Amino acid sequence: MRIKTIGMIIGGTLVLVSIAIINLAYINLSSGVAADKLWENTYTKASQLNNALQFLHQELGDEDKLGKLKSGELITDPEHIESLSLGVINARHQLLTTVGSHTSQQGSQHYIFISKLLDQYSVLIQASTVALDPSQPVNNTTLGTDFNNEDAYKALIYFDQTLQNTLLGFSGDANKSLLSLSKDASQETIAAALIILLASFASIWVLHTRVMTPLSRLQDVMSTIAVGDYSVDVPDIAKKDEIGEMARSLEILRDDAAELENVKEEQLINERRIAEDDKKTAEKESQRLIEEEKNKRQTEELRSRELTEEVARQTLELRKSEASLRGILDSALDAFISSNEQGVILSFNKSAEEMFGYSAEEAIGLHVHILVPDEFRNEHIEMFSNSVNASSPPKPSTERQIAGQHKDGRNFPVSVGLTSLNHDGELIYVAALRDRSGEVQKEQKLQRLGRLLDRSMREVYVLEADDFSFQEVNSRAVEVLGYKTEAFDKLKYTDILCQPAKEELAKLLAPLLKGEEEEVVFEGTHTCEDGSQYPVEVNVHYWTNEEPPVFLAVAQDMTTRLKVRQELLNSRDAAESASKAKSFFLANMSHELRTPLNAVLGYSEMLKEIAEENNHMDYANDLDKISIAAEHLLTLINDILDLSKITSGKADIVRHKTDVLGLVHEAGTLISPLVKAGKNELIIEAPDNMEPMYSDEVRIRQILINVLSNASKFTKNGTITLAVETCKREHKDHIKFIITDTGIGIPEDKIESIFDEFSQVNTNRETKSEGSGLGLSICRRLSHAMHGEISLTSELGVGTTVTIVLPNDIGEQDQYDSDIESNGGEQNENARASQIGTVPQQRIVVIESDVEEAQLIKAYLEVEDFEVEIAHSALDGISLIKSFNPDTVLLDMSLPNLIGSDAMKKINSEQSKNGFRIIICSEDNSDLQDSVIDTDNYILKPINKEALIKMVKVRSLMVSGAVS
Repeated sequence: MRIKTIGMIIGGTLVLVSIAIINLAYINLSSGVAADKLWENTYTKASQLNNALQFLHQELGDEDKLGKLKSGELITDPEHIESLSLGVINARHQLLTTVGSHTSQQGSQHYIFISKLLDQYSVLIQASTVALDPSQPVNNTTLGTDFNNEDAYKALIYFDQTLQNTLLGFSGDANKSLLSLSKDASQETIAAALIILLASFASIWVLHTRVMTPLSRLQDVMSTIAVGDYSVDVPDIAKKDEIGEMARSLEILRDDAAELENVKEEQLINERRIAEDDKKTAEKESQRLIEEEKNKRQTEELRSRELTEEVARQTLELRKSEASLRGILDSALDAFISSNEQGVILSFNKSAEEMFGYSAEEAIGLHVHILVPDEFRNEHIEMFSNSVNASSPPKPSTERQIAGQHKDGRNFPVSVGLTSLNHDGELIYVAALRDRSGEVQKEQKLQRLGRLLDRSMREVYVLEADDFSFQEVNSRAVEVLGYKTEAFDKLKYTDILCQPAKEELAKLLAPLLKGEEEEVVFEGTHTCEDGSQYPVEVNVHYWTNEEPPVFLAVAQDMTTRLKVRQELLNSRDAAESASKAKSFFLANMSHELRTPLNAVLGYSEMLKEIAEENNHMDYANDLDKISIAAEHLLTLINDILDLSKITSGKADIVRHKTDVLGLVHEAGTLISPLVKAGKNELIIEAPDNMEPMYSDEVRIRQILINVLSNASKFTKNGTITLAVETCKREHKDHIKFIITDTGIGIPEDKIESIFDEFSQVNTNRETKSEGSGLGLSICRRLSHAMHGEISLTSELGVGTTVTIVLPNDIGEQDQYDSDIESNGGEQNENARASQIGTVPQQRIVVIESDVEEAQLIKAYLEVEDFEVEIAHSALDGISLIKSFNPDTVLLDMSLPNLIGSDAMKKINSEQSKNGFRIIICSEDNSDLQDSVIDTDNYILKPINKEALIKMVKVRSLMVSGAVS
């Protein structure tokens, strides 16, 4: 249907509506007035809806406006601001009314979108209004929204349909109102109203179906084509009206645009490809031209440089050749002199100047005869004439021996080599001269040396290096071996050398041939012509200055020397045996020497206790002096025995994990009585984080106590400092103990001998510091045994410093490693000492070879109400153990033939059966190494009464359950 037809229908409908309205006005004036008001209200609402729809179409359908809105671009036209403000207010009001009557999920989304758009415009209008006011600050802030063109288009379509439905709703409401107003009107009014209603519906339906809907669909297609999508279908193509023509035109436009786009794209691709090909071609051509020009220029430069270098090289070579020749002649050790056929000197090098004393300026132009002594001059003239008149020039290197004459008149032997050369048709003679003065002297010396070697008391042989055949032998060799001189021409050195063999001799001399050694010395045996043999020491040198090289062998008869050597070895072995016998004797005398002193100490202590209980203080003081003297004597004996054990190798070094800090403080505690006796102050400086060391804890303690004891003896009212620190020696960790005192010091002449055995600094008896003089010697030996060292510095009247450096780990050894303390485990016993009270009676067997020592131990124990029995041998002890059934056995490890014997095994077996306790008594804990008894109870001799009683009482408490 044509648009004109639709317009005519709508116009006719409007004419009918107008007639019907006039008719209605005449029919019912009051109803007409009401109808006018109703229609006026309806028209106002429709106009507002239409304005809102138009505003949304203008703003949502224009991408430029949406883009400006997104970027927050301010509006500078006040009228535009006012129109936008009214449009926003009207659109917001109509949207609220429309959405309130048409609610759905999709409608709510589109409403939210349009609300955001209107909010954005409100913000933009406010910002633009503020920007137009000069008194207000401008805040041109970009306001972004999350809408896009697709959402805007969907919202526009939705509200287009919604507002049209709202128009229909307004019309329905108006018709209802008109019907209500004309209830009392005539049938004509009702018919007119029906006609108006039908015409309105018909007009709206026609407008909606035939115009709005096709146009909306065409608008969707245009939007799709506008974004570049040419595959969309165009609707309503078959219609014959304007919309159909518009659709067909749009289809043609779409196809043309798609074809044009394809053509443009293909054309653009082709043009781009052609441009790239042209660019590559141009680049290749340009590169080719550049390379050609570059190669041409390089070729020309190379040819020019080669020509220049060739000229320079030839010039330089010529100069070098001349300079080299001059340099060679001037630096040559031989003298070079050239002359013409008349004998006039033409050149004279530096060596010639030094040899003959003439300068080159003086010699050139003179005759060569001036260089020859007068007595040899005629001979030289004749020799020179013969060379000149010879049919052929002299051969090169033809050497003659003549005499030369120095400028000062001194004669000397000269070796001359004469040759000739042709230079520009003139014969030039060149002589190479060498001063033979040194060679003559050397030959004379060698002749004299030969005579001396020939007369030497040692045998001298010159041997060929390949087969040891004789080249020369001296008179001594001929005399000793008994061969005639001619016989050596057929002999080889290996014929007279029976030891070592030929193969071994070649190995011995191999370092000489390789240049690794200058001399090889070995001992062997020579065989004489009569078959007798004698020992020799042979010194062999390799002479490479001979052609071919030779061996020079000098042999000396070792018979007397070996005899003396054997006597010395026998003497040494005898001395070592005597020393070892002495050391073993002293070491093995430990029991015999200490036992009487143990008895003296024990009985004096018992008598002193009895005297004090009976208030006999005079006796107690005397007994105290006896104890002091006995202890002093025991200390001297212990030092001697320790030194003997170290010397004889019986003092083993045992590796323990040692707490350094605890060891230092323990040594300080043990030495504190002696420090206090001298009114001294002991200061210990050691870091709290010391790592443990792996060494012999007992020996380190012995060294520290010995050195601290010396410092305490020779220091009064002073300070003794024991400092500990770590250090590095040969890339290994070491512990350094530094003991410093402020005592009397040591004289400088005594420091070097202070570590010698039986060495004492002060022999004055009044100092009351006498001793054995073995303490520091023992300390040094023990330090060396632990791979360490001890040193001492001192200043007389100022003080002494002793430094002991020991490795942090002495390494693994075949050793007995035990945590037993030297005091027989007193640390463990002391922990329980406070718990000892009344203990049950205990049965004890004492196996002790020494009668007095056994009685003393029995007396100690019986005072504490123990039942004690004594055995003086291992076998008696085993029998007593079986019959007496003891709780504890005190076993003396110094019993004869006890260590490793069957008796030891039987005692151990009895212990396993009866469960008694074994306490080992010995002078040295090294006895435990050979013991098969498994025990952790050990007490050193001389036996301390209190230590023994504590150990036995602790056992009693353990048996009775008093100590857990």
